[in-house]
Amino acid sequence: MKPRSRRFILCAGLSLTFILTVVWSTSWWWTAAFYCDSSFGIACYRGVVTYYFSSFAGTEWHLRYAADSEYGAIWWPRLTYLFVLIPLWIPWLAFLGETMFVWFRFKPPAPGHCQCGYNLAGNESGVCPECGTPFTE
Repeated sequence: MKPRSRRFILCAGLSLTFILTVVWSTSWWWTAAFYCDSSFGIACYRGVVTYYFSSFAGTEWHLRYAADSEYGAIWWPRLTYLFVLIPLWIPWLAFLGETMFVWFRFKPPAPGHCQCGYNLAGNESGVCPECGTPFTE
């Protein structure tokens, strides 16, 4: 993997993980919702993102204190004919897992070592004897 691609994936993954952490933690106190009259709505409350399939009368956006919410913690996804509930820990774990995989799997080789990990100290042939990869000093 090229260093620029690795850097982009790491920055994007860490940024999305941070944003989801902030959204998840604030969703326990605040509810953010957007309803559109074209029969859908999206809301975030109590650690869950909800997508509604029913029709609403008009377009509305609101942010309110969630202490008066009758919903408790929802830890598992739910699907009904009216809405889909996706707990925020699921995409958070996916982004964190992808970021950690790229972080640990695609590390650049240490100075003086080949991509396979072989120590190239004293090698003057220009080719790694372990894997055959050409190198420059």
